[in-house]
Amino acid sequence: MVRNEVDRANYLFDIQIKNKKKPYESKMAMIDKQLYNLTINFTNRDWRAIRTDEYWKTHDRPYFEPYHKNIWILTQVKAYIEKIKALKQIKGNN
Repeated sequence: MVRNEVDRANYLFDIQIKNKKKPYESKMAMIDKQLYNLTINFTNRDWRAIRTDEYWKTHDRPYFEPYHKNIWILTQVKAYIEKIKALKQIKGNN
């Protein structure tokens, strides 16, 4: 992705985050910005690794409020990234 596009997206997230009149949307924008930046280079393979059957069972719960759902997705993404880093480190030590 072109750097200018990434900068523009982050700029728009920042505008939403700073909107004190809409605190819920501001909190959602903070999470969305983190997800956007963490997954910007994800491939379909990465998403398939995260989106397992168990993922969808949790994700599709009818009572899962959007804010908490996004927090949960962010947690899944961060765990996946840490797992990949650990695997790369193990491979590098061999």
